[in-house]
Amino acid sequence: FLMFREETVYATTYDSHLLSGRYCVPTNETLKADVLAFSGPLGLERLHKGFGGFKDCWLVVFFAVVVAVIVSLVYIFLLGSLKDAGNVIICGCLIAVSIFLFLVAILFFMSASHGSPIFSREKYMDLNVFFKRVSEGQALVASMVSGFICLLLSFSSLSFFTNVNGHESKMETLIEASWSALMHMKSLFFIPPILAICKFFLTWLLCYNFMTLVSVGMYDDYRIVVEGELFAGMSKNFYFDPMMWWGIAMYAYATGGLWLLEIFTSLGQFVISWCAVIYYFTSKDEDNEKVDIRKVAWKGLRIALRYHLGSIMLGASAIWLFRIPRMIAWIWSESLPHSDSNCGLASLNCCWKPIGSCFDACAGSKSDRKKAAGKWQSGDSVLQQWSKDAYQDVTIRTTHFFPAKEKAQKFIQSQSTVKKLTGECRPCTFIGVLAGGIAGFVVCYCTLSFGSSFNDPAKSGFVVDPLMVAFVAFFLCAHIAYDFCALLDHMADSLLYCFAYNKKFNKKTVDRFVPEEIQDLIGGEEIEKLTKPQHSWTGKAQPDMFVSTWSKKIHHTFHQWTQAGQAEH
Repeated sequence: FLMFREETVYATTYDSHLLSGRYCVPTNETLKADVLAFSGPLGLERLHKGFGGFKDCWLVVFFAVVVAVIVSLVYIFLLGSLKDAGNVIICGCLIAVSIFLFLVAILFFMSASHGSPIFSREKYMDLNVFFKRVSEGQALVASMVSGFICLLLSFSSLSFFTNVNGHESKMETLIEASWSALMHMKSLFFIPPILAICKFFLTWLLCYNFMTLVSVGMYDDYRIVVEGELFAGMSKNFYFDPMMWWGIAMYAYATGGLWLLEIFTSLGQFVISWCAVIYYFTSKDEDNEKVDIRKVAWKGLRIALRYHLGSIMLGASAIWLFRIPRMIAWIWSESLPHSDSNCGLASLNCCWKPIGSCFDACAGSKSDRKKAAGKWQSGDSVLQQWSKDAYQDVTIRTTHFFPAKEKAQKFIQSQSTVKKLTGECRPCTFIGVLAGGIAGFVVCYCTLSFGSSFNDPAKSGFVVDPLMVAFVAFFLCAHIAYDFCALLDHMADSLLYCFAYNKKFNKKTVDRFVPEEIQDLIGGEEIEKLTKPQHSWTGKAQPDMFVSTWSKKIHHTFHQWTQAGQAEH
């Protein structure tokens, strides 16, 4: 027996406006705050539904990857081919980044006045991304915190300019040495684009399956209550259980995904190390120049996959994790403003030095920070041993990763000049990674936000949360740019390691193998000392140790006695 009943329910209407081009939210601030609250439909639930954007966004992400590859290639080409202008490019990028972050910080701080007097309230709330995602009170707090962070990063960029400016001669020479090696091994330029394609498809696979993973939930079909007992009926209620996928997805799945991505990065670093060894220990020609080595990268790739895949996978399991505290220690010791900072602009130094003094008072002087960071960067530190330097020893001695990571640091620490120069090209990598990541982020976010195919809810390609996809694109493009920058950074460190190895085990052949750029950096006099014996075969012993000395003395004594006898007669 079925009974149908039709009723009319009257609901109170309310005015609404469009938010982020995707949601109609109440204009009433109280209702709007409930909708935008963390537990509301546009809070945690929006974050959960945002993972659905990983379904139809990959054409845009691929386009962002292509842009990042082009930007990275142009960046390393300018650094390598222009030589002396490389430092100008890096410093120019740092100043541009500092100005950009300073303007962003001002934009966030204007949230206190809702954009007044430059923007209207509506225009400013449309520009500030936080007012599109959370309630007005939460957006104000988030804007002030983000403004402070951007201001700190702006100051750090100018201070970082001081660090780069103080090491420009060494960095330029190392970049020149790396570029010269790349010109003799042009096949290496094909490795990063291949790794970029592999990383793109791997990220696609990981994110698509991640979307499936976080959609897991539970069915509640016991919804009929009869005399206090639950019975299964025709209706069911599906609900997500965040605690079910939080531990698995955010820890196990994310950690495994990062490890898989790092395998390709470690593979590229191994190939660069292997090619650097082949390049260094190839004798010079009659003109004292290195010769071209064709197809060396392909041979290095084959050897890596055939003989050293275990060491590459083992190193990739933890190198990415220890890279984070190493970078923090480096920024802490080198990039923060200090009392002796020089931002490169004389008109700003009068304001810059007090800022540096404030940082010294709060965080300690630069010498104290370097001393504290030096404990992390020592050769005995686990953080330093689990680094790409281990692959240099794996290639040159054909050994396992575990003994190689310790041996590599011993070699580097034992050579004071090599220890000082290792990592000097790190600023190039830092700027290149940021440039590639930002380029990919901007392309992806703008395309998904303003493209009609991805911004229209009526179309199948609609992306719920472009910002989430853009952050994934930033991470992927930055990861890809790191492989391109390794062509200069890791190549320079590998050549220095080969020099240290050559100096320790067969220093007489250093002049035969060392590249001209490394020789100019180390110093011709020091190289010449290495090729000469430290101890002469003769002439350094005491004269009394030789029979000829005593025979001369005896002959001289008898000669004097003879002359004395003749004088008496």
